[in-house]
Amino acid sequence: MIFSTAFYPELAKPGQIDKDIELMHNAGINGVRMAEFAWSKMQPAENEYDFLWLDEFIEKLECSGIKTIIGIPTAVAPKWMIDKYPDICQIMADGRNRGYGGRRNVCINNKRFREYALNIAKRIAERYKDNKNVIAYQIDNELMAEQPYCYCSTCRQKFIESLKNKYVSIDRLNEEWGLYFWSLDFPGWESIEIPKKEGRQPSALKGFYEFTSDCYIEFALDICKAIKDIDKSKIVTHNICSSGYLFRMNLKKLFSGLDITSMDSYPVSYRMAREYGIEGKTEFEPEEASFALALTRAYKNNHFWLTEKETPHIDNPKQFELLSFLEMAHGCRMFNVFEWRKLPFGAERGHPSILSYNSVPGKSYNILRDTISRLKNCPLPENALPAAKTAIIRDFQTDFALEAYNNSRETLNYLPFLYEFYKAVIHNHVNCDIISPEDDFSNYSLIIAPAWMVIDEERKIKMEQYVNEGGIFISTVFSSIINRENVCYTLVRPCFTDKLFGIEIEDTVRNVIEKKELAVSDKSIFSADTAFDFVNVKTAESIAWLKHKNIENTPAVTVNRYGKGKAYYIACLPEQSYLKSLISDILKEKKIEIPVYCESENVEIIKNICDGTEWYFIINFLDSEETLHFNCKMTDTKTEEELNSWRIIKPYEVLLLKKFKG
Repeated sequence: MIFSTAFYPELAKPGQIDKDIELMHNAGINGVRMAEFAWSKMQPAENEYDFLWLDEFIEKLECSGIKTIIGIPTAVAPKWMIDKYPDICQIMADGRNRGYGGRRNVCINNKRFREYALNIAKRIAERYKDNKNVIAYQIDNELMAEQPYCYCSTCRQKFIESLKNKYVSIDRLNEEWGLYFWSLDFPGWESIEIPKKEGRQPSALKGFYEFTSDCYIEFALDICKAIKDIDKSKIVTHNICSSGYLFRMNLKKLFSGLDITSMDSYPVSYRMAREYGIEGKTEFEPEEASFALALTRAYKNNHFWLTEKETPHIDNPKQFELLSFLEMAHGCRMFNVFEWRKLPFGAERGHPSILSYNSVPGKSYNILRDTISRLKNCPLPENALPAAKTAIIRDFQTDFALEAYNNSRETLNYLPFLYEFYKAVIHNHVNCDIISPEDDFSNYSLIIAPAWMVIDEERKIKMEQYVNEGGIFISTVFSSIINRENVCYTLVRPCFTDKLFGIEIEDTVRNVIEKKELAVSDKSIFSADTAFDFVNVKTAESIAWLKHKNIENTPAVTVNRYGKGKAYYIACLPEQSYLKSLISDILKEKKIEIPVYCESENVEIIKNICDGTEWYFIINFLDSEETLHFNCKMTDTKTEEELNSWRIIKPYEVLLLKKFKG
């Protein structure tokens, strides 16, 4: 386990570094990430390089047993480079050159910038390939943060070439994208422009968003290859931004070419709503932190790193410890707290840090030190991982399609929609994986695919095989509608899967503001909002109905037997209590065991497995005592007490239980 912090030796005052390293060592820190913004320090002029300052700091860290992670500093080009080659900067949608200032302001497709980026990566790898204290390289910093889209002539030409390769003829492109409507068709390849949001061309926009995602991935993987050609001994990763909620890049594709998944995590200060531009402050939810961690683990289905982790909040001193154990429970094996000391200048002046401006240890430092000590003493095996029989599908094709539609009446915020179903699962105190459409379905008893818009014959066959062999599959409103070009099928909805779900959808009402009542077996009433489908039942059975004004008894939830399994369709977004109840019934039907249960939904329970042994993290984010119930014998790993039926968990307490064998 690596306990790290972000440090900027190029900014440290003389005589300060030795004191910093001593404080790090005393806190239990055994890793430092640095240099991700130090390009001008490493290469002060085109043909001048200086790594001595970095060598000296790495050597000092080594003497204290602290390992180094070096950032490849391509997120900000040096001023000399921009002065000499102003065309390396991004061109905005309005034609403006972003020019000097800030970060992520260069075009990653610019040939000259690519050459400089590969060169500095190679120089770093050559310099540290034999240094055993350098354990990893982080490519760039938070790719696609800020404004990622570029409209320069290089990007336009590269976009055109990609379309030529895909569509071959301009007529086919116009046809597939539906550009003849509004006379938006292109007469020839060279007439193609990069689509802009206000142009409202959903197919073209989706194509451009995927193209841009692929360009950033190509950039990262080219740098990875340049490093690996020189130094195969070290880990290469990239720190994704937005607390794990980045949806503009296909992260599954990115991390398929890197050694480990890494995420910059700020679950308290950077919420999912912020990534989608949803205004208004929202309270911290531990379930949302779990959701981000599950998303991050999904890209390689393995352990991951937090290359930036939120600093302890002194107004809530237990929260940092609770989140750290939650992160460990989900598979995190490196914590890098951002940052070591507050910066008195620059864009991140005053960012929460372990030390304040005066470098005197205070409450944040003490919280970090005590948390690291507790994490180091945790008996969980290093290779333990969460295990789940339930999964939710997240499809980047749908991410791109919805982003291209967000000026229309079909607006839907994809990850927040998925999150509602994720909460419904984990509120039943079972694990829930996030999977991709190309992942193996057979590992799961229940798969939920909320708003899985993009469908084709291949996906249809995979769904049918899964259900036919005994799986339970849940689909929802906004599913099975469009092809990969972001064009609606002219088929009965849900397209391709109407036989699987045993229904036909007549129409969909979107942007529902007034909640609709949902009747279940005429006994319980729940509410539903966001959107709803008008469903005609064919072979399925209705188990819940919408009841509101002119839509009395419209099927809202249906179930269809298909082979050995069942296919559920939820034609709206029901409130949490109904979703939780529905999931609970399915878990019982599939005999998915729940060894630990708590009435409170703010007690997180995460199951890990290692070498056949089951471990259970129980984390109480509440300021109240809660009661845990067990359906099997457990051992408290801290007290070695044997637990048979129940136990009280104290406010803000973390337990690690091991399922009793025998």
